[in-house]
Amino acid sequence: MNIEFRTYIGTKTIKATPMGANDAKHHGAQITDDTVNKNIGNDGYLVEYPDGYRSWSPKKSFDEAYRLAETYLDRLRIEHEDLKNRYLKGQEFVYSLEFNSLSDDEQLALSVQMDLMRKYLDMLASRIKYAEVQERESMNRKIAYHE
Repeated sequence: MNIEFRTYIGTKTIKATPMGANDAKHHGAQITDDTVNKNIGNDGYLVEYPDGYRSWSPKKSFDEAYRLAETYLDRLRIEHEDLKNRYLKGQEFVYSLEFNSLSDDEQLALSVQMDLMRKYLDMLASRIKYAEVQERESMNRKIAYHE
């Protein structure tokens, strides 16, 4: 039987902590002994989903799927990185031969979209710089307070 796979992008919020497979199993990860044995000495993460289900993920797979998003600044950086990647793909298309096959209206609409994306990227970059300055000043105040 021939099956056709479609492409999906997933987003979910999880909690995780660095941990080997064996320790993860002892902390409630629903993984087999075979998985533990195959991953002795490998880095990974104990992962907890919103419903409380716990699993273990090898570091490489985890790092490809998740980014730390605990703070406002973390989330700004993620948004900036995601938008930058989409912008760069759009720019690549705009400079391709395929772009010329679009109608004049579609070319104009995409050009306007790319301009707006660039402006949004610039605004996110400014907000990140501002948040980083605020974070440094806050840290300096805490250090000065403890001295």
